[in-house]
Amino acid sequence: MSSEKPSQKRKRQEATAASAAAVTIEANPLAANYGEIPLNDLQSKEISWKKWTEVKDLTAGLKDQEVLHRDSIIDAEEIVSVLAQPITGTTRQNSKSPLDL
Repeated sequence: MSSEKPSQKRKRQEATAASAAAVTIEANPLAANYGEIPLNDLQSKEISWKKWTEVKDLTAGLKDQEVLHRDSIIDAEEIVSVLAQPITGTTRQNSKSPLDL
């Protein structure tokens, strides 16, 4: 393009500018759903009115009870179940998941 004559380059630039001006940008009808969120609303908060159960505290006595626990970065609410036989191919042999005893 460097061998292009100045008048050709100018015409190309004008055509590009004209086509850009012809593009109309529609307003997003969902724009009200987006925007800045105050940091206080975005940060995790402690939920003190719920009873949390640590994985180490799960026992056969909790069978069929619903428990709430922190699973990595999410909160999980699940029902505890007891295995008939231990799983021998895992580190934790008495469960098929942290909640299933």
